Amino acid sequence: MFNHSMFESGYGNDGIHVYYRRERINLMTAISFEDLGFGYARDPFRVCFAGHIINGAHPDSFQVLAGAYAKD
Repeated sequence: MFNHSMFESGYGNDGIHVYYRRERINLMTAISFEDLGFGYARDPFRVCFAGHIINGAHPDSFQVLAGAYAKD
């Protein structure tokens, strides 16, 4: 059901929903989901950290920097 990357990053999907540590992340789209590393992830509409949506973050401009920092 879950892809193998879930065990490495905490994120996974079943082709429909996105999960973080086996808890579903509401509103994230699995088809175009991208694990950015250091706990960050995005789809075309949202950015999240550790499974929580980051309000106001823009997926197109969001960048993960060295040391687990990020900027938008």
